[in-house]
Amino acid sequence: MRNMVVGAGWLWGLLLPLHAQEAAAPPAPLTSLEQAWELALANQVSLSLTRAQARDLAADASISQAGWWPAVRVTGQTDYYPSLPVQLIPGEIFGGQPGSFQQVRFGQPWVMSTGVEFQWAIVQAEKWLDTRAAQMSVAQGTLQTDLEADRLRVSLIQAYYEVVFWQDYVPFTEELAVQALALGTVSRQRFEQQQISRLDLVRAEALEEQVRMQMTEARARHARALLRLEEVIGWSEAQPLVVADSLARRNLLRPTMPVAADDPAVRLAQLQAETAAIRLQARTWRAAPSLNLSGRYQFQTQTDDLFDQTQYNSFNYGLVSLGLQWTLFQGGTQRHLVQKQSIQLDQARLRTDQAIRQVDDQTRQWLSHWEEAAAQTDPAEKRLRLAQESLNLALARLTEGYSALDEYFQVYQEYTQAVQACYQNRLNLHVYYELLQR
Repeated sequence: MRNMVVGAGWLWGLLLPLHAQEAAAPPAPLTSLEQAWELALANQVSLSLTRAQARDLAADASISQAGWWPAVRVTGQTDYYPSLPVQLIPGEIFGGQPGSFQQVRFGQPWVMSTGVEFQWAIVQAEKWLDTRAAQMSVAQGTLQTDLEADRLRVSLIQAYYEVVFWQDYVPFTEELAVQALALGTVSRQRFEQQQISRLDLVRAEALEEQVRMQMTEARARHARALLRLEEVIGWSEAQPLVVADSLARRNLLRPTMPVAADDPAVRLAQLQAETAAIRLQARTWRAAPSLNLSGRYQFQTQTDDLFDQTQYNSFNYGLVSLGLQWTLFQGGTQRHLVQKQSIQLDQARLRTDQAIRQVDDQTRQWLSHWEEAAAQTDPAEKRLRLAQESLNLALARLTEGYSALDEYFQVYQEYTQAVQACYQNRLNLHVYYELLQR
């Protein structure tokens, strides 16, 4: 009887800290994967970063589009010339001797000017194509956000159901602890009655310690899985997360097969290929002539004495020009740049094909795992029920003295294997269903 009390002491010593920890802080229960997903969307920093990057690309597109409008600038400047430029003019013009020269000074020391300038690229085909490429980059930013959300959901599915798995597995180890305690009690009683050998008693006590280690490990794995889930969700509150869900909840409905063309990775690769084609076209059009319209109006005042307004001399002038620019030869640079952009387009198309194949292969693998789990669900559950019944019968036979410890140990191993297979099958059934549904 004393041995039973001692054995119960270490069992409750393991059970009580868990309950005390749960009572330390009120939990924030999660009852479904979708609820966890809503929290991740609201808290995960990586999604906020990709959204900010998408807004940055939208700003770049607006800047590129604004380049189509003419640039208008207002200018103002004041200059002082300590020494003005001088030109020698033949003195004959002013009635002087042949061969003599007269110095002519240009302007006055103080020059003040103000004006308006504008420039407008009327015809520049590559600039229009660059604007289209920038607008497509905005769509890429949106797809990058979708892709990051898709990756986050995959991580969330794995982290969430890892928590649920260990949450279901901990009670199993606690049941094993009860079984091991009962086995140890029976073994000690039979050893005192000299019905079993010292070796059998040691094996029973070793099983107690093994189950104790399994229970400790399962709780630690559960705690680490919760930390991982909080990391994926981006949970920063002091209140810990608690998952109120179970793998026992079955859903044998066949998941909807996702279409590869709808996958964010495939859509992003396709859009990148389209953008590369636009950039190739823009690079090709850079060799075409460009037409620019520009103009300038300026009002200028010159004087010898800045503070004597009676000596101010003012005038204005304006200029409007239409310029044509066409680069005919540049050492083959344009041709090589076009070839490089063409290679980048080929690479983008190959990445698109690769993305489609990867998504198709991954989808088929996930579906295969789900079909296997769905087919094994009923046999695994039945095997678990039979193994539980066998373990109870084996313990009863051992208690009544109708069997040896070897028979119980064999049934015990079969039971643990059945539990592990059943729980793993439940995990696969949930995880691969959710992966196919995203």
